Amino acid sequence: MSKCLNIQSNREGVVELIEGKTNILKSFVIKENLLRALKLLKLMNGVKTKEGVPIYETRKYAGVSVWAFHQHFIFWNFLREYVKYESVIKFLYEQEIKNVEISDNLRAIKNLLKIYKINFKQDKKSIWKRNIAKEFLTKSVAATVTFFAFLKLICFRARVLVYTPDKYSELGCDFRFAPIYSFLKKNNVDFVEVFHTLLNKEFYANLFKRKRVVLYLESLMFSSFLDDKFNIDEIDTSSIENYNLPYINYLLAEIDKRSQVSVRLIKVLNLLLKLTKVKKLVAIDDVRYANELIVACKLNNIKAYAIQHGQFTKYHVGWMNYGIPKNLSLTFDKLFVWNEYWKKVLLDYSFQYDEKNVEIGGWLRKLQPILYKKRGSEITDISQVNMLVPYEISVGGTSMAEEVRVYIKKFLDLDVHIFFSVRPDISSEKQLRQYGLDNNSRLTLVQEVNEEVLSQIDAVAGLYSTFLNEMMFYEKPVFAMKTSFDLGHRLTEDNLAVSLEADFKPEIIIDGINNFDSKRQIVWPETLGIEQTLEKLILSPTFKY
Repeated sequence: MSKCLNIQSNREGVVELIEGKTNILKSFVIKENLLRALKLLKLMNGVKTKEGVPIYETRKYAGVSVWAFHQHFIFWNFLREYVKYESVIKFLYEQEIKNVEISDNLRAIKNLLKIYKINFKQDKKSIWKRNIAKEFLTKSVAATVTFFAFLKLICFRARVLVYTPDKYSELGCDFRFAPIYSFLKKNNVDFVEVFHTLLNKEFYANLFKRKRVVLYLESLMFSSFLDDKFNIDEIDTSSIENYNLPYINYLLAEIDKRSQVSVRLIKVLNLLLKLTKVKKLVAIDDVRYANELIVACKLNNIKAYAIQHGQFTKYHVGWMNYGIPKNLSLTFDKLFVWNEYWKKVLLDYSFQYDEKNVEIGGWLRKLQPILYKKRGSEITDISQVNMLVPYEISVGGTSMAEEVRVYIKKFLDLDVHIFFSVRPDISSEKQLRQYGLDNNSRLTLVQEVNEEVLSQIDAVAGLYSTFLNEMMFYEKPVFAMKTSFDLGHRLTEDNLAVSLEADFKPEIIIDGINNFDSKRQIVWPETLGIEQTLEKLILSPTFKY
């Protein structure tokens, strides 16, 4: 088909292929489909070379599959986006359409069109050149700060490295890791921070707020023109459908390129760590960007410990390494999880974590019991309900926002009073806008969940965040909004939350509140505190795993 189609998207998440000016040739609903993305990832992990070598063995270093380091990133940043538009791409591919026009709000599809060699209006090259210049400047600043951080590490002989993503809060660090910083400072332990960062405006903002030198992993990463060129002809892709093949080929080449960058980063970190007296790495359990650091630590006999920061699901693929043998999978020396429940969840899914490298370590942000006045009478009408709704980070900038707004609108239409809990690291205005909320008389903004808030709310409604688990600690019924983003499915599978459909009947909420049984002992069984774990890991000179 030689025709040129116009591709447009509307606010309802529908993409339309328009022939001529008004003739709608085909319509597609754009939604999350994590299950389909997971299927494609497993398919990729099962690919072999024509000589029968598994794809994950094509890039190895220090006995582990470097290819496997990029599972989480490829799944969330590439496959997740691809499957949203997979049906559109399939139609264009099978109809052999080579020329399209696209609306401004369809930027996400541009890269896919390039991969499939479908022509569309290109961005100006001057913008591209300007972005390259900005990135070079920012990386130079990051490299300079990293150089001084290594001097500090060598001169002051710090024995502990702390790794988190480059986040900053009023606590002076990534708010999720504040207890670790507090413990280290209280016990006068010298440490140096290692960050994964994004080379953008936020990098500068965090650097100036923090006012201290740190190691930026990205400043030590670089590509090379001398890299081996990925040859798709050497790979057996017979198990992949024809219309998927261009994109899978692109991803295989992308992973291969990133794997070579990873090997170089390991070598650089290995050389630098040899000059230090570091003995331990304490990290947030980030399997996206910390892998190279973990390998370099192992090469220098530095123990790498991680502490759970969020829930585990089957879609946290970097913790699972689907189809990749355990002996080739990199793990922390020990991963400390919150409690028995989350240990069971992780071990149910993971191929690489087991009883030997997982231990209960306590909750990063200790939940303090809060005494609050509970409702004394049963709810008889939905308008009596006060519903706490937390902002969830994955909603922002995705098609899922539209699905969440359907629930918000229905709550408000039913005269439910919404208590909206905001995150401390994103502006409240932005969060309200993404949820379609404004200064409604039935809306209360919540900065902190305290006695006053808990005394007023009857239940919590959300998608998947750890906030929902916290509310189980405070013995509040949880309603899990059912959307195409099924990350939090385990809550309903384990009978911890009530599944809420978009067209829910008010009786479901009323009944769930009136007949609620506490889930606290399931999700929050008694366990040791994080300080006890840190005392063993950091303060005990003889403690080893």
